[in-house]
Amino acid sequence: MQPHPTYAAAAAVAGASLTTLGGVLDKLPDGALDWTPVSGTNAIAVLTIHSLTSLEFWLSAGAGRGPSRAEYLERRAEAFRARGLSVAMLQERLTQTTTFVVATLGDAEERGLATVMPWEVEGARVTGAECLFRGIGHLREHVGEAQLTRALWMAASREGR
Repeated sequence: MQPHPTYAAAAAVAGASLTTLGGVLDKLPDGALDWTPVSGTNAIAVLTIHSLTSLEFWLSAGAGRGPSRAEYLERRAEAFRARGLSVAMLQERLTQTTTFVVATLGDAEERGLATVMPWEVEGARVTGAECLFRGIGHLREHVGEAQLTRALWMAASREGR
């Protein structure tokens, strides 16, 4: 069975974004993962774990799988405490999420797109389709942030800071 075109498109964009995130990790020393350019910003490790956790939640919702928002919020909080991880650990987690995306969206049924979630986002109930867009948009936002953080780390490490 071919996935619905919306799910196929979401999987393709998520896959490309995850590949880009993998490129952020490529050839970084483990110590760079916890570095932040200024106080109040997120390190690459945090951005990676948070992005993957969030993507899995939103795509599960978008596929009509009814994920627990409470469990997601717990995992989200944990992601922002991520420290001391290795590049290898993050790459493994990235691989797991890539596999999850393919499996989740590959067999999702069209009715999941119209499913209304039992929880609200910004004061309104959202559909599965909106969850897909939120998940992909959120991932792209943090992939860009991780790319910028990597570039700033590279510049700072060349200057000896």
